Amino acid sequence: METSTSSGAPYEMALEESKRLWRLHGEQLDQLDRGLAAVERLRVIECFLSESDQMSEAVNEITKLAETWEVTVVVPIQHLGDAHEHFRGLIRVMLQGWWTNAQDEVRFGVPEIP
Repeated sequence: METSTSSGAPYEMALEESKRLWRLHGEQLDQLDRGLAAVERLRVIECFLSESDQMSEAVNEITKLAETWEVTVVVPIQHLGDAHEHFRGLIRVMLQGWWTNAQDEVRFGVPEIP
C-alpha cells in the first residue's frame, strides 16, 4: 500500500513519532510496509494515509485487516473529514488525525470512530 506524501518527509515524521510514543509505553511498532506498521503483540495496525484518493484505494485492504486486527487509519488532520466518509461503518477501525506544530513537532489527535 503506497501511503507516503510525495516528499515523504511529513509521513516519515508522523511514523517516527508514533514509534517513539509506542516505545514510551513499552511496545514496539514494526513497519510492515510503506505506511503500514504494527504492534503484533496487541494485534494493532496503524495505516498512514496522506491523500483522500488513497483512502478510496485502501478501503478494501483495511476492511480485510480489520477482520483480525484493530486498525487505526492515521491521516493529516485536513483529511480527517474525508476519512470519516470513506471508512464510516467499518468495525474495529479508528481514525486519527495528525499535524505538525510551529516547532515542526508531530502531534496526534484523539482517535475517533468513523
